[in-house]
Amino acid sequence: MEKKKKLTKAERKEACLRKGKQWLLIYIGSPKKMNKHYRERFHVDAVNAAKDLQELGVNYTQEQLDRIKQAE
Repeated sequence: MEKKKKLTKAERKEACLRKGKQWLLIYIGSPKKMNKHYRERFHVDAVNAAKDLQELGVNYTQEQLDRIKQAE
């Protein structure tokens, strides 16, 4: 039996965004806690979670982004 080929970083990111898009459609929590729940679900840090969510269409103000970066 052959070993499975590991995904590249770009492929992992693409898969995470694809799954994140589906997760966002069924997310029923508070918008304030969205970043936290995304981090827990996909095992990324706060800054990467914010970047991913922005790519998926979530709008953050510059103040919110600064607060996320400062807390990290």
